[in-house]
Order: sequence, then C-alpha cells, then structure tokens
Amino acid sequence: MVSTNNMNEKISFGDDGMNFYLPATSIRVWLHTNAQINDLIFESIISNIKYYIDKSGDEITQRLLELDEEWDTERVLETSASGLVITGAILALTSKNKLWALLSAVTGGFLLQHALQGWCPPLPFIRRLGVRTQTEIMAEKTLLEVLKEDPQKLDEERIREIVRNII
Repeated sequence: MVSTNNMNEKISFGDDGMNFYLPATSIRVWLHTNAQINDLIFESIISNIKYYIDKSGDEITQRLLELDEEWDTERVLETSASGLVITGAILALTSKNKLWALLSAVTGGFLLQHALQGWCPPLPFIRRLGVRTQTEIMAEKTLLEVLKEDPQKLDEERIREIVRNII
C-alpha cells in the first residue's frame, strides 16, 4: 500500500509488516542537508530578496534571468554522476583493468539512492558550496515576481514566512 497525507510528508510503502519511507521530492534534499547549511541557504534567499526590494523592475528581471540559469542540486549531481559513469565505462572498455566498471556501478547506485532518498555521498559537499534545490531557487523567483508587481507587499517578516512555507 502507498500512502501520504500531503506533498511535504514522507511517502510510505508497505503493509502491516514492513514499511519503508521515501521523502517527498520537494523536501528530500533539504531533509538530508545539515541544518546549518539549510539555514545559510535560507538566509541567503532572504538577503537576496531584501537587496532587491528597492531595485528597479529591470534589475529584478535581470536577477530572474540569472536564476533561470542557476544549476540546482539535481543538475549538478546528474552531470557529475554521468561523467563518472561514462569515465568508468570507457576505462573498463579500454584498459586491461575491468574493475573500472565498478566506478560506473557504484556511481549508478549512489544516483539511485539520491533519486529515492534525496541523499548521496557528494550531496553534503555540493550543499556546502551553496548549490540550492529547485524549490529554493523557485522561492526566490516567486518573491522577486511579487517585488516586481508590488514591493509594498513584502517586509522582512512576510518574506521569511513565504520562504518558510515554500521550502
């Protein structure tokens, strides 16, 4: 049986005997990130919005375009993992040491673990570098769109409330 109450809860698989849980896609990386790193990322979003409160619509539009180009955790992990899988496969095929195939297998396993649970070994490093999730990027974009329309709607307390609700 599959059950969940809302998108921010873990999804449960199983019956009365054995259950395992998969976190919702929108929060799985956040759940597996150190709280201090999450706090730094949260505060960076708040800081970015506060910076743009008194900026022109053109400056906000420019920031929105920058955010469209920002790589999120998924893209960074997928790109890195793909590179390792390809490298492992090429080395296994071209070298005498077929153990290079393990690089592809282990990387694929970690990528599967990340897809299901939201964690894999490089994730803490990537998050420490400040790489944000798509949800975190969208929180900033949403607030910037509100700023473009009516900057008076947002004070710091309201900004924090909205970001908390999104992420």
